[in-house]
Amino acid sequence: MSKQTNLRLYEFHKSLYEKALQEASSHAPYDAPSVIKYSKEFYNSLPKTYKRTDLNTILKRLHDSDILLFGDFHTHRQTQKGLIRILEAYGKIDPERQMVLAMEMFRATDQESINAYLREQISEDELLKQCDYDEHWGFPWENYRLVVEFARENSIQIIGINTDMAGKDRLPKRDRFAAHILGDVIQGYPECLCACLIGEYHLADNHLPVYLDQEIRSVRILTNIDEFYFTRANYEEYASTEYINLKPNMYCILNSPPWIKWQSYSMWEEMKSAQEDYDPSILYTEEAFDIDYQIVSIMGHLTEFLDISLKESDLSNFHSYCELTSKDFTQLRNDRQVSNYTKSLMEARLAIDGIFYIPETRFALLEKQTLNSIAELAGQILFCILHPPSKDMTLKEAFTHRVIMISAGILASKTLNPRRKSPDIHQFESDLKRMHRKKLSEGDRIYREALRYTIKLYYRLLLGRSRIDLSIINRDMRSSGIYSLMIGQLLGMETYQSIMNPKKAHINFSDLFQFSNQDISITKVYRSLIRFLFQT
Repeated sequence: MSKQTNLRLYEFHKSLYEKALQEASSHAPYDAPSVIKYSKEFYNSLPKTYKRTDLNTILKRLHDSDILLFGDFHTHRQTQKGLIRILEAYGKIDPERQMVLAMEMFRATDQESINAYLREQISEDELLKQCDYDEHWGFPWENYRLVVEFARENSIQIIGINTDMAGKDRLPKRDRFAAHILGDVIQGYPECLCACLIGEYHLADNHLPVYLDQEIRSVRILTNIDEFYFTRANYEEYASTEYINLKPNMYCILNSPPWIKWQSYSMWEEMKSAQEDYDPSILYTEEAFDIDYQIVSIMGHLTEFLDISLKESDLSNFHSYCELTSKDFTQLRNDRQVSNYTKSLMEARLAIDGIFYIPETRFALLEKQTLNSIAELAGQILFCILHPPSKDMTLKEAFTHRVIMISAGILASKTLNPRRKSPDIHQFESDLKRMHRKKLSEGDRIYREALRYTIKLYYRLLLGRSRIDLSIINRDMRSSGIYSLMIGQLLGMETYQSIMNPKKAHINFSDLFQFSNQDISITKVYRSLIRFLFQT
């Protein structure tokens, strides 16, 4: 990738960050002065210099520690996923050592309910009700379900460490209380690693850590701190995860651009303010987010970055639907505007992929309401605006259109979040090797066959042959859907990786979309993209 293109991407992310931070700052909490003071103390405690490290170094440090203090950004799911990945990795190198999980989202008085849930004596809904989750915490439950389920599946005890009044108590009081509980946990489980998930502001030098017994050996891990993301020595590198050493026993994980965490906070605040008499269960599923607004906003960012000129009416002329009912699917199946090819794919692909766009009617279907999936959907919609499908498309043309549409979605999501993990040829080859000579279900056999076809196509593309094998397309729609998805993912990642390759400076982010901004057939769009990626 040329330095000019690289700099454009860096400046694009800086612009997204500044806009997201400004929007998030407009949502001042009721205790804003104390939170602002605490946040300033947190940021002032961070070092100005740091060095890169790796996961193994952090895991070795955990082996010699009593407690992991993991900084939580409550609305950003990558934070909670980051903790799970650390604990999974630690469990592999030290499988004999048990773990205990202390969580700020639960009060100490919730312990009986937590224990009952872990013993499967009460349901998830009953747990949330007994803990009065909305009143005392209220951040999206979907984020924390990941952690709670990880603990239950791995027989890890969960301990509540918050005060009775939780968020309504002053922050120093909550620090002292949490430190007391954590001390008791370490005494009660002396051989275990105690992992504590708590708001990042609590982890300043003079906050929670200063209240812990000095004999307790602790490691602090933060995630996606803004200044570290933008002051890295080499902003040309965008590995899915980076690890940096801030000071002794203190690290930071970078696994997401900081604009996304602030955007997630604004989405959560807007959701709350839009619901005067909101149902707490809506908060848990995030279904109250203004998805249309978010998609339009991201498409606006993309068109600006890609230098594509579109009318505002083009960007907003679609409808999004979340958590569709059987009645909704019946209506879509009976809609004459929707092609049989699209109808045959939508339910299964939505359940698996989390998103599905119906270009004939401009309906955007979502199950996974994350910024990554919204960004991917925005890329698909943008491609279809530039190159709408024809009603007279053959099955092959419809298949090819879906392939390029998926590619555009992958490229859009990687543009907005370079750290997002997406399948590439190496992942496909690894998956196929893992499934070799295993007894598989019918669905897995279809998946394995699609892997073989996709890998075969990739190496044919390297030899200058672009023809897609039609046998799997004509066989059945289930196979066709998986095959089109894989090829789309492959070409989307190949486009992104080509852009990031300094040896291919002639390729830039707008090419995939600009190919479609012409009055040519979808087959020619496909051939132009293949020629550009593999033959130049």
